[in-house]
Amino acid sequence: MAYIRKVTCEEGRSTGLRMFDVKNECLQYQVMCDKCLDVAGLTYKGINMNFLSKPGLQGRNHYDTFREEPLMLLYHINLGYPFLTPATKLYIPTKKVAPRDEASAGHEADYDHMDRPKKNEPEYVFIHDIKKTKDKRTWVLAVNPDLKLGLKIEYSTKNFPYFMEWKSTAAGDYVIGLEPSNSSVYGRGLHEKNGDLHMLKPFEKERNELIFTVLDGEEEIRAELEKFNRINCEAVIRL
Repeated sequence: MAYIRKVTCEEGRSTGLRMFDVKNECLQYQVMCDKCLDVAGLTYKGINMNFLSKPGLQGRNHYDTFREEPLMLLYHINLGYPFLTPATKLYIPTKKVAPRDEASAGHEADYDHMDRPKKNEPEYVFIHDIKKTKDKRTWVLAVNPDLKLGLKIEYSTKNFPYFMEWKSTAAGDYVIGLEPSNSSVYGRGLHEKNGDLHMLKPFEKERNELIFTVLDGEEEIRAELEKFNRINCEAVIRL
């Protein structure tokens, strides 16, 4: 069974927020009309794959401008339980991993997996120098071998030259955030200093594309890991 239903939220901070509830057989997700078509939830065969933070869904914001303005765009793609467990493995074609701050320093070697939840564990943020193909495309994979389920995120580094990873193993906030971005995690000040702040002219339009693919079963996972191995020759394929 497949359908697309238009929904308007009527409670709490999300009051007035419009979204489409999309179901296509095994796959179901919610697309927020008032949030640049951000995906609010993702389930596959009833298995939750995303993480929704404590504030929950928020209502819409309006912003119009008639002058050149900065456009700093970061996609915060949160993976959550039960898809995300200590068994889940990340495959990121990274040339170098750097910590964002002192709290993250010393944990770089563990960027590709989760520990068990811990009370009051601080968050870690890692900055990846991503490998790419000749046409400047790249992709990251998250694989849960116990569920035989994976998620592939593919995009162009022309649009998103930066990639960060947010990792939280804190009990109650057990999540990994995968973050393609057109800007550095160090913010606007860095880009203004370097003279490379991304700007959008009045009425200018910019199209950005991310492709999400759910990998169902060992065969699909192995095929994608083999593709990953071609872009990242140091990757070790394990199921």
